[in-house]
Amino acid sequence: MAHSTFLPTLTMFTTSMPKFFTRSVALVATTAALVGSAMVPGVAAAQSTSITIGSAAEAMPMGPFGALPGGATVAMGQTFVRPTGPVCALTCYMQDFSFWLSPSVDEPSNGLVLRAYVAEWDGTKVTNVLYSSEERIGPTVASQQFTFGTSNVSINAGTQYIAFLSVVGISGLPGTAVADFDVVSGDPSPYADGALVFTNSATTFGDLTSTDWDYTGDPALQARFNANFTSSVVPEPSSVLLFATGAAALLLMVRRKQA
Repeated sequence: MAHSTFLPTLTMFTTSMPKFFTRSVALVATTAALVGSAMVPGVAAAQSTSITIGSAAEAMPMGPFGALPGGATVAMGQTFVRPTGPVCALTCYMQDFSFWLSPSVDEPSNGLVLRAYVAEWDGTKVTNVLYSSEERIGPTVASQQFTFGTSNVSINAGTQYIAFLSVVGISGLPGTAVADFDVVSGDPSPYADGALVFTNSATTFGDLTSTDWDYTGDPALQARFNANFTSSVVPEPSSVLLFATGAAALLLMVRRKQA
């Protein structure tokens, strides 16, 4: 409701102001209202679609993922392509994605430190990294969902991508912390345009982009995975606050000048 009344209310205050300031305040107010409306469900909202692979009922654990003195899977993820359909017909932006992890039955998981990434995938390895997250710790419970906001990563037609988790390159990583990935399998494939992929041999992050991964996919085996996409860039909440603050500051400046 606040977004629908903000512009008329602010414009009302400008009726007795000089034209220059009236136009300036109205311009800032209009911009703030338009950007703000994009954050309100049902008001000029971008269309959305998703890729969903598997469910809690279908998931089974696969691991170990993490770091073990004797070796473990150090990077694991899901390949995918731009969704088809009207939402992503012209432009497509990835907003977030999720994996599900469980404590390993063999080793502790509560000290596991990981990062998430989105990158282009050439069929055997990572190429251009488009997104990296802050460090996350866990899991602490079975099938714990880890969701990562990707801030409008552009997804192009004709390119294959990978969303993955990795422990490579993280300093201070406990030597025995691992977890199990939730995966799903089936014939026909739960998702025809990608697959679960992983590598056990990388020791630096550069290895993920320069060396073929150990397992590059079988359509019958997928990560339990969800990703959300929109047809246009979704403004960050901080952008709405910036415009609203600017409008308020300009209004205050005009009123002081008139006093």
